[in-house]
Amino acid sequence: MFVGLKILFLLLISPIIIGFFFYGLKRKTKPIGKIILAMYTIGFSYIVIMSIIGNLSQKKALEKSDFYGKYIVDRNYFSGKQTDWQYDNFRFEIKKNDSIYLYITDGKIINETFKSKISTVAPYKSARLVIKKKA
Repeated sequence: MFVGLKILFLLLISPIIIGFFFYGLKRKTKPIGKIILAMYTIGFSYIVIMSIIGNLSQKKALEKSDFYGKYIVDRNYFSGKQTDWQYDNFRFEIKKNDSIYLYITDGKIINETFKSKISTVAPYKSARLVIKKKA
């Protein structure tokens, strides 16, 4: 059904749209030409703005490489004594060798490190992180 609409658009409607645009260009000094060109400008601007908004609001599909990095508690987003304690005592890092390192810290000093392996599964559009704890 959509193939028929695309062919209809290409064969019938697009030549009319293009011809109407050239008609406006020929008469750009007259009021009708200015109105036609203003309508095309508004329509084109609308299409560009909606495309940008659509791309920016689209949900991000995560890949395995998106998980790599260092993770600490964001004290600008969370606040309180519990947040400060977590910030001072825990952090973790996921490295490209598919390992996750959990650091038990005392401020900036690392007291203990736990290492595990990670993998991802993709039952949906976005990948999910799987942590394989060593026994």
